[in-house]
Amino acid sequence: MNILITGGSNGIGKATAQKLQEEGHKPIVFDTKEPDYEVGFYEGDVRDEERVESVVDEVDFDVSVNCAGFYELGSIEDMSSETVEKIFNTNVHGYLNFIRHSMTYLRENDGRIVNISSVAGKVSMPFFGAYCSSKHAVESISDSLRRESSVDVVVVEPGVVETGFNRRAREALEKYVPDSIYSDRYDKMLNDGGMSGVDAERAAETVYKAVVNEKPRRRYHTPFRAKIIVLASLLPGFVKERIFEKVMK
Repeated sequence: MNILITGGSNGIGKATAQKLQEEGHKPIVFDTKEPDYEVGFYEGDVRDEERVESVVDEVDFDVSVNCAGFYELGSIEDMSSETVEKIFNTNVHGYLNFIRHSMTYLRENDGRIVNISSVAGKVSMPFFGAYCSSKHAVESISDSLRRESSVDVVVVEPGVVETGFNRRAREALEKYVPDSIYSDRYDKMLNDGGMSGVDAERAAETVYKAVVNEKPRRRYHTPFRAKIIVLASLLPGFVKERIFEKVMK
């Protein structure tokens, strides 16, 4: 099976590509950075629709895995419009670029789309506003696409995964600390070490299932506590608000 993976040079995308290779499949990576392992590779940015279209027209693939992502942490009022635009252009429009140009090929090949979302697409957390909203968009896009097309659409919702992706997002808070009204809370986040997570290889095991299972579920979660967080999102609004009040004190 040929699998086109965006963001396959690092993190979950890299671990997924390597897992697929181990199992005898052929991953093809699309990324801005050349992978440090042996794999089919096309250089490009998911935000560049012309480049996306040219690669999709050239590559023969059965599954499209949208994994490329970007985010920084910061309050809604502190974060610049440029940063918000980059988050949405990568996490939302980047996915849409590949989806739009892949649909014809995936229908012909009885293929599948696997969108890497996040528990942040179900639960909105303070200082994650731009990222959470981009992942909420991925959730909605995936559901609409599944209901309007014949192509399988699967969503993977990881919890915290220990990669440089998350570390860099936290470190971005440092630039706001000197002048922000939220400086004390930023300092606390920077000094608490962050939430512990699973390694990328464990997350990749779940993405692998979403790619190869003959009859995949509509959604997969990793690790198990991510499913608990998603279930918590179904609680009544006032209960969720009280939980956040307690947790964020």
